[in-house]
Amino acid sequence: VTVEGISCSSYDKIDWSVFVYFGTACLLLVACLLGYHHVESTQNHSYDQISNPREDFEDEEENQSTNSSIGLVMDYPNHPESERNKLSNLTTVVWNKVKKPALSIFFNFLVTLAIFPSWTSSLRSTAHCQSHNRLSNDLFTPTTFLWFNISDLVGRLLAEKYSYLLDAEMQLLPLSLSRCIFFLLFMLLPTSHSTPRLSPILSDAFSFFILLLFAVTNGFILSWGFLTVPSLLSTEREQLQSSRILNFAINVGLLGGSFLGIMYLRLAVLTA
Repeated sequence: VTVEGISCSSYDKIDWSVFVYFGTACLLLVACLLGYHHVESTQNHSYDQISNPREDFEDEEENQSTNSSIGLVMDYPNHPESERNKLSNLTTVVWNKVKKPALSIFFNFLVTLAIFPSWTSSLRSTAHCQSHNRLSNDLFTPTTFLWFNISDLVGRLLAEKYSYLLDAEMQLLPLSLSRCIFFLLFMLLPTSHSTPRLSPILSDAFSFFILLLFAVTNGFILSWGFLTVPSLLSTEREQLQSSRILNFAINVGLLGGSFLGIMYLRLAVLTA
């Protein structure tokens, strides 16, 4: 069946080339994370020695205590174990301060990447192959991508202007976790899959409304998390360590979401 040359055949099989692409990207991401950790652990000693030179070490114990109180990790000759312990303690202190924003960002990306774009790209108009309007046929998927990005931008702008009215300590992480409801909601939207597990709600307006909520909450929570972190830290050293933790949370969220998208697709579509 075609409408003005547009193919309307159903997609009964999963195109595994998409998952090969995401799988390769995930493997590369894991290699980058491991490589970063290796470089940091092997060069941290020499980096601190250059960035924090000392003219003498006669009052080593006193200076060590002073530097610890302001959150610095100094490089002392013949004390590599002490330096590693300080870095570990700093990481623990910073993690305890930023764990809620970091976990919120992680779960936010986990849910978003599991659904977008692997599932959202299969959304289909209720007028598919029943109308000559290209927005209901071959341009429907690009339109949903545009709608997602505009809505995501709206969420980021809302976070910048109104997030201060909310309590990040109590509301940020629960709001991020609540986005798991989208796994169910997107199963209710019409898609190109011929054997959905749930009966879809045949309404384009409903599809765009769910996509709007999905994208706005994605942008809002992500921006809110990053806006919250600086107020939780007191030193430049803590800010540097927090950026590593947040970057790790982002990367792991992207990695986990990519793999979770494969499992979600298998769960949401009935197989023969």
